[in-house]
Amino acid sequence: MKNLNRRIISMLDKLQNITKNKLANGLWSIRRNEEVSVYQVQEMDYFEDHERKFKPDFDDSIKWGKISTGQRWGGYDKIFWFKAQINFPEHLKGGRFFLMPSLAKSSNLDVVPNYPESLLFINGAAVQGIDKYHKGIFLPQELLEKKTFTIHIRSWTRLRGKLDYTFFGLEFFVVNPVAQKYYFLAKNVLDTIEELDKNDFAYSRLLDILNDSYKKIDFAYPRSQEYYDSITQAFTSLSEGLKKLDFLKREVPTIVVTGHSHLDMAWLWRVLHTREKAQRT
Repeated sequence: MKNLNRRIISMLDKLQNITKNKLANGLWSIRRNEEVSVYQVQEMDYFEDHERKFKPDFDDSIKWGKISTGQRWGGYDKIFWFKAQINFPEHLKGGRFFLMPSLAKSSNLDVVPNYPESLLFINGAAVQGIDKYHKGIFLPQELLEKKTFTIHIRSWTRLRGKLDYTFFGLEFFVVNPVAQKYYFLAKNVLDTIEELDKNDFAYSRLLDILNDSYKKIDFAYPRSQEYYDSITQAFTSLSEGLKKLDFLKREVPTIVVTGHSHLDMAWLWRVLHTREKAQRT
């Protein structure tokens, strides 16, 4: 009997691990498909700035060139400026829009080695550092309502050899808010499950609730209306399922999130590079 019980427990553990792996892979897919590309800019003006200006304050003496998708650029410790006048399409209204500059070949990895370090300006104001950890920016609605705005990008090629980057332009995405909410809620639940003891009642209940919600998602045609409608059902199912577990709440800590950044002063670079890194930070 003991051997039979051990085999049953072992089988249940394997099934739960299979379920968790399925959920982790599925959530990665949802994360990837929560954004839909709606507009691209495949050509920009650019030039190499030997003066290393900090702001896009240029006179008519600057000779801007053109750079298009697939064109190479780069070099050792160089500053380039990219510029584009954006005329946002009239039919794109409402929603949450995300801008992703692609100044170098990227991938699905969160961290891309040797990605250029840049600073994004909109209508002359610095708004976001762009690097291998921060790929883009959510655009404020009041800016989109104007439909026309100017983007400048100050980009540093770094100090690790004469790197060559491949330019891919600017891409605008609309983010599905429910898909984003479901992803983060489900990810938090899955991460919580990983921290719980397998013998804890909450472990199996959370896994069942998450799995039941996940089963409602129609993965047949990602980014279709049916796909996003099914995620809405999954989000409702997960939210309602979690509410039913209120009786399991233990002591809940207060979480305070504080922004932090650190800079190494002239560590592997000169003081002028530290100043530029401070600006981007």
